[in-house]
Amino acid sequence: MQGVLTLPTGFKGRIGLLIPRRNATLEPEVYQMTPAGLSWHFARLDGTGDTETGLTQMRDDLQRAAASLQTLGLSLLAFACTAATFFRGRHNAVELGQELARLSDVPTLTAGAAVVNALKATEARRVVVLTPYREWLTERLTSYLHEYQLEVVSSASMGFSQHIDQIAGSSLTDRARHLVAHHRADALFISCTNLPTLHHIAPLEAELQLPVISSNQALIWAAMQRAGFQTGEFRRWGSLFERSPSDDGVV
Repeated sequence: MQGVLTLPTGFKGRIGLLIPRRNATLEPEVYQMTPAGLSWHFARLDGTGDTETGLTQMRDDLQRAAASLQTLGLSLLAFACTAATFFRGRHNAVELGQELARLSDVPTLTAGAAVVNALKATEARRVVVLTPYREWLTERLTSYLHEYQLEVVSSASMGFSQHIDQIAGSSLTDRARHLVAHHRADALFISCTNLPTLHHIAPLEAELQLPVISSNQALIWAAMQRAGFQTGEFRRWGSLFERSPSDDGVV
């Protein structure tokens, strides 16, 4: 007699994340922001985030990585590298989102779109940007945000091309304080899904008195919102989780 198939007790959905092969941060941060009934499933993208060639390799590996999660019955599929979304500008980022959508039969999302949506949800217009990247890549990010009418009033690059997951939290928070102290802004954005930020967001918001958005926080918030999950219970990881997407968000 054939057994009966059923979904796990309490099942509400599965979200797939396509992540760079060097990323050691997104998974542990995601697990701390998971509502009951939701599970996360990961596929690694070839390529690295420190050169144009490496970022292009990630984009070229999209089809293979997406196919590896295709049979899981996902609620949403997300491309989880911020730099590989924005490094060629808004038009190319939109094309990436469209390609991801063609490869999937479920809703899709890119990290770059999630960041823009998160900043729009805070009603920010003037943004301070902190990245672990080298200067050329931070400049690309600044240009990308400008294309969405987000004014970057100041930015700082920490100059890393590797070992971003090992950057000390004190280095991150000290740079953030310095940037915000010298520039009037509506929000602080900290880029890169491999940069550990989760435990610093709420303390920085309390100290700086403005919204703090990170790549991972924005991606998780946007993914859960789009997949139909409530996010308010994760307020301890930042005020973003109390907000809803704005009407002028991007796909």
